[in-house]
Amino acid sequence: MTIRNQYHIIVENKTVYIPLPVIQGEDMLGAEPFTPEREKELLDYFSKRRWAERNIAVLALGIQTGFRISEILSIRRRDIIKNGKMVERVHVRKLYMKGGMSEKNSNIHGRAMLLTNDTKKILQTLLDKLDEQGYTEPEHFLFQTQRAGNYALQKNGYWRVLWDAKKVLGWTWKLSTHSMRKTFADRVYSNLMEKGNADGLRILQAGLGHANINNTIKYLAFKDDELTDAIHDVFGE
Repeated sequence: MTIRNQYHIIVENKTVYIPLPVIQGEDMLGAEPFTPEREKELLDYFSKRRWAERNIAVLALGIQTGFRISEILSIRRRDIIKNGKMVERVHVRKLYMKGGMSEKNSNIHGRAMLLTNDTKKILQTLLDKLDEQGYTEPEHFLFQTQRAGNYALQKNGYWRVLWDAKKVLGWTWKLSTHSMRKTFADRVYSNLMEKGNADGLRILQAGLGHANINNTIKYLAFKDDELTDAIHDVFGE
């Protein structure tokens, strides 16, 4: 069955389809990455508002792991805490990967990404808040909605969080939930290039979980301006 103009909400282990609110759609290719200054500005904004722990944790996890927003929001407590300790790597199951629900996509696999100490601290703050709210069971989603019960926040919901922040902060740059993933790509690739790693693009491809390296190249399309500047530097205006 083809489902249009809908998005899904995960309730316990069931997927329920809900009509999609009419909002301006996201443009993955046009999304811009966060600069460190923009990231700090958004963190400051979140810290002064409701759901600070949740919204900050989504942002931190998105930028540090490069997971897609739908993959991030599928994470449960059991994915973060094992044997009473926070995991070193967080694993997202195939079911929640892009294309993972289709039986035809045999090349789609789950993916695990390293958690840094800074991200762990942010996640622990969120876990402490969830403990206060009674979300203590392994099956509880890490990123809850404000509805009572075990409801995972959906990508449309976090898109609205970012959209509200953008309006308040007066930003005019292209912000979307994909900006977090673009930031991961930008910073990791820049680091690899600074180290002179000739296989940087392939390494980034693995980090983003792309089957096709051309998709990885698209993630760096925002570097066109840097290419233009480099050409001018070498060959003149």
